[in-house]
Amino acid sequence: MIWEHLRPRARDTSGSESVIQGDGLAILRACQQLNEEIAIPLYEKETLQIRVESDRTKWLAIESSLGASWTIPNIQHPLCESFKNLPYGELQGIQIWIDAPENITQLFCISRNVRHLVNLLDQAGKLPAVSIHLSNTSNKTWAEQDGTAQRSLPGRYAKPDYFVALLPFCRLRNISQASLHVPNGFIEEGNVDLQLMEQVMGRNMPFGSFTGDDEQIWYDNEMQTDLDDIYMHLERELDTMTGLDPNMLRLERFMSWYDDNGESEYVREFQRMLSDQRLVYTLDIEQRHAYLLTFNPLSANMQRMRLQLDLASRFRKVGFPLERRWDMQKYIEYRRYVEKTSRHAGDIDLAKMVDEEVMAQMKSGWSKEAWRDYYSEGIPPLDDDSQDIEEFYLQMGDVDALSYGLSAEEKPQDFARIHAREQEQSIDFGAGEEKRMALESLLRVPVDSDLRRSIDGEVLQQSGLLVEGWDTGLQMMSSLGL
Repeated sequence: MIWEHLRPRARDTSGSESVIQGDGLAILRACQQLNEEIAIPLYEKETLQIRVESDRTKWLAIESSLGASWTIPNIQHPLCESFKNLPYGELQGIQIWIDAPENITQLFCISRNVRHLVNLLDQAGKLPAVSIHLSNTSNKTWAEQDGTAQRSLPGRYAKPDYFVALLPFCRLRNISQASLHVPNGFIEEGNVDLQLMEQVMGRNMPFGSFTGDDEQIWYDNEMQTDLDDIYMHLERELDTMTGLDPNMLRLERFMSWYDDNGESEYVREFQRMLSDQRLVYTLDIEQRHAYLLTFNPLSANMQRMRLQLDLASRFRKVGFPLERRWDMQKYIEYRRYVEKTSRHAGDIDLAKMVDEEVMAQMKSGWSKEAWRDYYSEGIPPLDDDSQDIEEFYLQMGDVDALSYGLSAEEKPQDFARIHAREQEQSIDFGAGEEKRMALESLLRVPVDSDLRRSIDGEVLQQSGLLVEGWDTGLQMMSSLGL
């Protein structure tokens, strides 16, 4: 009974209706003496088997040798906090299993999930014996038939898959005994020696303190450089990977870019990585930030467009929004209409069209729910060859042009432009949910689809430009300061 109570709760928390009934480990944390007396006999015969998932919707599947099991979908799940406080050093051992990835998307997920697992284990003061197993599946193996390592990442100097999966574990320290296990017939490449990896994980010095300048791969600073290169390489591949899973991973990246206070861990991490002036990746973060502001479903431009065209609040079809979500021709006609009315203001009663003052004062907002709702099938590839993406960026981005083709000397060397863009956009992080609900409420108002306007003899179909009840809706947004 004691053993069952003093463990992270919930038999299986993979379902959405699971309830976390409390964390029995709180008793041990609250009473140091009880912790010292009970931890060793409680955990000394227990081994945890942890499977790192390659699915974007999963993180860890954990089984105890004494019969308990848990499924943790992501690092936001309540069980994650409980496992942070587990006295790992008192366990008999930890076994970690990683299946071979079937494609680059799965390798991306494995890399992300391994990093999160290492961050969790790194908080333990000490670790028991840790064995890491690379396992083949019926669909994929870690090595070719001749034993050479599989490579999912493109490029002549790209790291092999096993290196991507194992290197993050070298950040761990104070492991009583580390062992790496690979399938039979597996051949290690170059100077990547699995035995050296095991020795690195056995160091008792904190990661980052064992450094050197002769480019030996097993110095902490050189390993960090490799970790950063792998991270950036995978992030760059994610920009252009195709399919539903990459689309959803791009959505997760964008919707998690800011926290509730408008701070960005993603930007801070890039600043850290680029502190050594390796500017080859600076344009990557700039480009992603520009698209972040462009795709933001609560940007001022997106709010105006969605109101003026009365567009659906959710994406329900496959394909990029310009093709499927809204009528691009209608949008082009709308812009033509606005340009002509600005030159012939005396001929058109603009008061009947929109409340220009309210629309002009509209501010950008931020809401993770708005991202999730609006892009329910994810963000399309940020491919330079995509005319749709470029057109969308030019029409909706409202930020300076991306600096393609610049030499390394000409590329920006800091993040001033990113911060300037944030200020230009004036994102209101305090009213995101109010904006989302008000906008969706307005979009439910019926449209007079038969409305036509005559401009200089040209008749344009202006479906969705005038909406009955707009005055009330815009007044509501104005009163909310939206």
